Amino acid sequence: MTANEVFIISKPIVPPWNDSGKNIAMAQVTSGNRYSYRVLTTRDFSFPDKSNIRYDRIYPSGGHFQAGLKQNLKVMAAGLRKKNAEIFHYYFAPNKLSATAGRLQRAIARVNTIQTFSSRPASYDNIGDLIFTDRIIVLSDDTKQNLLQAGVSPAKVVHIPPGIVPPSPLTPEEITALRHKYGIQNKRMVLFPGDFEFSDAASLVADAASSIIRSDDNLVLVFACRAKTERSANLKQQTIHQLRSLGNQVRFLDEIDDMPRFVGIADVIVLPQDNMYAKMDIPLVLLEAMAHSIPLVLADRGPLAELVGQTAGLGCRTAGELAEQTIRILRTPDLAAEIGTAGNKLIQTTYNATHMARAVEQLYDEVLINAVKKRGHENDAQ
Repeated sequence: MTANEVFIISKPIVPPWNDSGKNIAMAQVTSGNRYSYRVLTTRDFSFPDKSNIRYDRIYPSGGHFQAGLKQNLKVMAAGLRKKNAEIFHYYFAPNKLSATAGRLQRAIARVNTIQTFSSRPASYDNIGDLIFTDRIIVLSDDTKQNLLQAGVSPAKVVHIPPGIVPPSPLTPEEITALRHKYGIQNKRMVLFPGDFEFSDAASLVADAASSIIRSDDNLVLVFACRAKTERSANLKQQTIHQLRSLGNQVRFLDEIDDMPRFVGIADVIVLPQDNMYAKMDIPLVLLEAMAHSIPLVLADRGPLAELVGQTAGLGCRTAGELAEQTIRILRTPDLAAEIGTAGNKLIQTTYNATHMARAVEQLYDEVLINAVKKRGHENDAQ
């Protein structure tokens, strides 16, 4: 089926690779091998040795979290031109603006459509207003069940776990260099790679911080959270003020340009976040940590409970439980190794870019076959 083209409508698929939505789109087009892909990029970027990828170079840069009106209009205009594409595949969080644009693009271009929900909607109320495609790919069973409970047809929703290309193992020299770069040196590190704004996860970590730090004098707790908005920056300052008495055993880092490698020097990753709004259901940073065999402590509600259920992490719901589970891992090397090994195996078997791309291309097959059948029924009716 290499003659069939899929148009990927997304944020620019270019570095920096710091956005989950475009990262899984990148993994799809670079790992898929039975379809051709057309992607939105900047003027000067292309993937080496990928003859099945073509480029619409409409973005001036790839570094913004949200595109402006001018860029949104360019994306919409690009979607009005079918060119050779048989399928439009959208990689956006569900919202009214993208749904309105998508409906118009679909009506004019007359193509088959799929949307990957790169994160959950703000609300499941009136979810039908946000759905405009033939199929919806969700990244967790939790989101699938919420959509079904909201009245979305089971025939529309497909659960395909997100996948990564596993990063190469860190060498001892790389570990030393990363620790020096971020001022960790010989300390043990508990890493929170979440956010301050969209859930109470940062508050839970802050409330657990004192207990965690008191368990080990050679421990540092790192908040690696990008302050994308003014509100996020204000909440960060409140957290800094709350934890000021803990001194330099608490660190706050903003942009980390080598996050897939940085997580590899952590002793424990904590993400007690049950509401994954504005984040991917299964954040890439967790998959990267699992690839490095780093143990996790996660919310045992919402999408992250799926990793807990697959033994890639210990579950928690309160600050007390978060502290208890984190200390348990720090003090029990065999348990840490067991959890890390389970997570690494999941990367090989489930959360892998090759497996994801294969499942998505199988869905493309199904959508195109159904389209042919539909046209045949319409012709018979005439």
